[in-house]
Amino acid sequence: MITNGNLEANTRSILGYLHLHQNDIGLCLLPLNYAYGTSILNTHIAAGARLVIGNGMAYPHAVRELLAKQAVTGFFGVPTTYYLALQHGIFKQPLPHLRYLAQAGGGMRADAVDQVREQLPSVAFYVMYGQTEATARLTWLPPDRWAEKRGSIGLPIPGVELSIRDEQGMGMVPGGIGELCARGQNVMAGYWRNPRATDEVLRDGWLHTGDLSWQDRDGYFYLVGRADEMIKSGGHRFSPGAVEEVIARHPDAKEVAVVGIEDALLGQVVRAVVVPNPDVTPSVNSMLRFCRHHLPSHMLPRELLFSEALPRTPSGKVKRNMLAGMKRTA
Repeated sequence: MITNGNLEANTRSILGYLHLHQNDIGLCLLPLNYAYGTSILNTHIAAGARLVIGNGMAYPHAVRELLAKQAVTGFFGVPTTYYLALQHGIFKQPLPHLRYLAQAGGGMRADAVDQVREQLPSVAFYVMYGQTEATARLTWLPPDRWAEKRGSIGLPIPGVELSIRDEQGMGMVPGGIGELCARGQNVMAGYWRNPRATDEVLRDGWLHTGDLSWQDRDGYFYLVGRADEMIKSGGHRFSPGAVEEVIARHPDAKEVAVVGIEDALLGQVVRAVVVPNPDVTPSVNSMLRFCRHHLPSHMLPRELLFSEALPRTPSGKVKRNMLAGMKRTA
């Protein structure tokens, strides 16, 4: 349940750090019934700016034309948006009006952020993090701090307080990994007609995000992964993203998603599902050799499957719960 006060608080904070004004022209490729898409709409209305509504990334050439013809100053996307933009060279064309890029909707690979920044060195890239329960936004990383704080989700947005807490709800010192908790005027009133679920998430005045994180001594936050998605194998605990980041560097990999599957001996082992690049004949042995060279033994995929596509939500997030049952299709 998102109140008018939640919307106003979050909108004002985003307007502040993005420096939106009435001369801006944003391009939104995301569904407007998705918290991120709604946030983009609200901020542009509040700023008196113009918003161009696109039709996702199904037709990259159309996105390329919109960016140029509409003199877009601000581009918004989830990680998949940027991965596809890089694959199709969307940012390699002249874009003299583009002022900033903004990314939220899940963790984006640091190497992909580097590539976008290299292609558009004079354009500010805003890494952001949030949740629907927080009316879209909780953190932002100042673009000029990326080189120093590579991989960070940044600082709390104005009006938001963040805390890393252990399983007993106690605050943790910098460097300790725990659950990221938030409070502020942007935090939801609760879940509609579901007091039990509300009480599980809103405790002691804090929104418990379910995301594991840590904070450095300068106050910047870093995500480790979803608490319920962490892979526990043979006494080791690690995030799927740590494995995905490595496999994604293989030249034959277009996309990759990782999940833990049950194992009688180790508890869980790694399954990797890879979407190969077009016009290549992918090799399991080649990718496994690559993994053995770059990953510790407990993070090596026990299963590696090729697929034509990854299961995704309408907003572009991978449905990890469907990966365990996927069959090889390519």
